[in-house]
Amino acid sequence: MERTKFYTERISQATEIAREYIKSDALMHRLEEEQKGLLNDLASNRFIKVPFVGDFNAGKSSLLNTMMGINLLPTDIVPTTAVAYELYYSEEEYLQIYHKGEKQGTAPLSQIGALKAVPGDVVYVYLKNDFLKRLNDRGIVLVDMPGINSGIEAHNNAILSYIQEGSYFILLSEIEQGTLSRSTLRFIDELKKYGLKCSIFLSKVEGKPESEVPTIVKNVEDIAQRIIGPDAVVGTVSSVTKQYDDVLRLLDNLDAETFITQKYSELVCGFIDEIIEDLQLQIKLACSDKKDFQSKIAALGAEREKTLESLRAKAAGAQSLENSADDVLNDIREALVKNSLHLAHFISNNNSTDAFSAELLSIIRPVLFSSFKREISEYQNVIGDSVRDFSLKVNDILQDKGNQALDAANEIIGNLLGREVLEGLLKKGLDKLMEKLIAYKGLSTLLGTLGKILAPLVTILLNIIPDLLRLIFGKSRESKVDLIRQKIVSEIVPKIVESLREPVTTMLDEQRREAMNSMEQLINSEAQKFNDSVKMVQQEQRADEESTALKVKALQVAIDKLENLKR
Repeated sequence: MERTKFYTERISQATEIAREYIKSDALMHRLEEEQKGLLNDLASNRFIKVPFVGDFNAGKSSLLNTMMGINLLPTDIVPTTAVAYELYYSEEEYLQIYHKGEKQGTAPLSQIGALKAVPGDVVYVYLKNDFLKRLNDRGIVLVDMPGINSGIEAHNNAILSYIQEGSYFILLSEIEQGTLSRSTLRFIDELKKYGLKCSIFLSKVEGKPESEVPTIVKNVEDIAQRIIGPDAVVGTVSSVTKQYDDVLRLLDNLDAETFITQKYSELVCGFIDEIIEDLQLQIKLACSDKKDFQSKIAALGAEREKTLESLRAKAAGAQSLENSADDVLNDIREALVKNSLHLAHFISNNNSTDAFSAELLSIIRPVLFSSFKREISEYQNVIGDSVRDFSLKVNDILQDKGNQALDAANEIIGNLLGREVLEGLLKKGLDKLMEKLIAYKGLSTLLGTLGKILAPLVTILLNIIPDLLRLIFGKSRESKVDLIRQKIVSEIVPKIVESLREPVTTMLDEQRREAMNSMEQLINSEAQKFNDSVKMVQQEQRADEESTALKVKALQVAIDKLENLKR
């Protein structure tokens, strides 16, 4: 992956420049920690994940086995044991099992069908396979997923594992159906809400007369274009006849390099900008009047305390936790009411508790995700104002009015110092919160709780439906469905919403605490950075003008090198 290598080199080069010119141990430690995190992130997220999904028995595992040319992935599993398999090339063949994001151990490849794994686990399959090598070299990893209808827990965890940026879904649907199943349509709709893309492939085409295939493909294309968009891709596959050219064409068009650029360009430039800002600060201080440095240090300390007070005041003045939870719950209520007629039709045709619970979750899951994201973003924007104000106040403190040397330095450093860098740090902080939001212990725990809440409610509803329908014997089907819809809206929806109030409030509170802690850490680290830089220049205040000029010139050269690294 050329782009990953490019960014890795740029980060390393920028860090080496920082080591040469940044004398503060604390500041350098912070930069090295950030460098380590960014490099680790680049290494672990350099692939586009391509999950193969579809109804249970749609032929996902068989197709992947055929494409790899080896009968490896289990095809006789049952929904209760379904897990995700990520496929990687390796000279050494083995398996790694992950449970809730934590590595549980390794196993030989021969044990793939006998692993002690549970729904939600992910198995990394390392295989010496040329087909996988070609894809991995282009930054693509294929994933064999549990069936969409493999059960609530497996589906919840599978969704949450791959809704992050950098996933492209391949949906398989048996051609025998002649159309797309309800579960597939619901899944596509959910992917759209996450902003993820997918393509559809009709499987097991060997079982249909060749003359009928074009008509079915055209029918599915019409549906796909309506729900996905005019660029929707629909193809056909068969593991029996080794027909998978349509999938290969799609994979050939996936561009991992563009994905890496879109995801990491701003992050890498932001890291370099932080170093530039530190060097610019040294120039500003080197050109400042050293006589009042003690007053600057005192003013910086006082501004830090005022900013922390302001931060806490803004947090207290933000929308109350209860009102924020109400917003999330109202979103859920509206979504369920909006879909109540669909749910009524579903339950009138299907009396499975698990199936109806899964249908409810498919409505609630994307609403929870988008609503939490909105609430956290709004809260961080409110308290983030304190940090932005702090950067401006610091600039005011460091200014020396009428200082010609400093005025000349300002022409070099421009307006980057302070606000823009802090804006980038705020964005990175929010991104980290979003990652935690969709981490296993966050949203998936809430959804797991919801699954347990739904089961008894759905059981009660299913048990009373027959009695309801008998009361209106002889009425039209529409009347019966409407009665079920009214029951869902009047009794089931309110109970679901209220049962979620406590876990939703708890999770919002945890996320707010995370946001508050990150803001406090940012203020403290920025204040310490300015303080360290002031003290460092103060120690050099005996230097004459000539040595100061040489230092400024060297820093200018270093800044130019860093700017070039961003191109």
